[in-house]
Amino acid sequence: MFICKISEFKLHRHCGKWSFNNLKQLEKLGLRGCGLTELPEEVFFPLGELQYLDLSDNEITSLPEGIFNENEILRTLLLNDNKLTNVAEALGFLNSLQLLDLSNCGPLESLTLYSAQTLILENSGITELKITGSVINLKAANNKLTNFSIADPKSVIEMDFHGNRIDSFEGLYKMQNLQRLDLSKNLIEMIPNRTMSYVYELRSLKYLNISHNLLKSSEFDFIFPPSLTHLDISYNRIEMLKSIWFRGMNNLQSLRLEGNILYTYDHTWNYPQSLKEIVAYDTGSWCDKSVEDELRERCKKQGIHFIGMAIVDNENLTIKCKEAGFHKMEKWVSYAKSLYKELAMNCIEDGFISAQNISYLSPEILGCIGFKAQKIAEFPSFYFKTLIAILLFLTVANTTVWWFLYKKSLPSRV
Repeated sequence: MFICKISEFKLHRHCGKWSFNNLKQLEKLGLRGCGLTELPEEVFFPLGELQYLDLSDNEITSLPEGIFNENEILRTLLLNDNKLTNVAEALGFLNSLQLLDLSNCGPLESLTLYSAQTLILENSGITELKITGSVINLKAANNKLTNFSIADPKSVIEMDFHGNRIDSFEGLYKMQNLQRLDLSKNLIEMIPNRTMSYVYELRSLKYLNISHNLLKSSEFDFIFPPSLTHLDISYNRIEMLKSIWFRGMNNLQSLRLEGNILYTYDHTWNYPQSLKEIVAYDTGSWCDKSVEDELRERCKKQGIHFIGMAIVDNENLTIKCKEAGFHKMEKWVSYAKSLYKELAMNCIEDGFISAQNISYLSPEILGCIGFKAQKIAEFPSFYFKTLIAILLFLTVANTTVWWFLYKKSLPSRV
């Protein structure tokens, strides 16, 4: 295997036309962070055996249309962290890609690509995505996507579209092999009748995250895919849990409901035996605790781990805060978050199972789960600060006196 790595070595901002003319057997080429701004169209023509090419972390703004015409067996192409705004024509001849990384580029805006087994497009300003071939793993988080289409929907296994502007499930049609889907932090308000079947027919789907959207109970009455094991509908506008949503879901293990405005649920819903946990904290309408207590009791009878308003050991937390030097009330919220991550493993019995659960805590919840910030304020930081001030004053006074005596003694020496 022939490998050439020139990463982080400045190449005078561009490669010459014949830079690799004598490296015809080269299989891997690394040009990461070389300060490149442009590439000649023929620069990679001699590299017919090239399988791995890293052009990431440069300043390339565009790629010539036929730059990869002679690289038919290229498997990995890393173009991330460049200033590319148009790549579709340059990548049109590549049909054997296993990994294509275009993250942190752009803005690429409207993007049309052929195919790749793994396609990474995170944070590249894409508004519209069209894949004319196939893709297995698609990561397109934190863009401005409003819609997408994939010519071979059966090829898709994983998709991550969190942090976009998608408002429907239109692009999911016939994705019968899809196993993992993340549509969190989008603009989905309702699920129209014409797309309800698209979701239900995702018969291979195991993980579905549609949290942080705008869904309301009154806006959809469809059935989630029975294959689901993990369902996250947290931080929407759901007021009521409907049993029809969960009909036939005999594989469900985890259900996340936190951050909604739940005030009731359908009592005819029978929890599947596979269900292991229900997460339901930070639900503003549960201040009276009646609905939460009822759900908690039902979960307890069926051996389901219910995560609601946590009951924690205030004395233990107070000691931890004192040890960390926390003194001021106004720092409570930010410090409590970091403290919770530290204590996550110690809070299993109190309603937390992982640090991931902790990350969803809001300042409102931190004020409701029983912490007593007043106890922390009892730490005698005032006395410590006073002692420092006294010592500082004595030091300055002593220096002043010695300086005065020294100046007074000067005339006597003349």
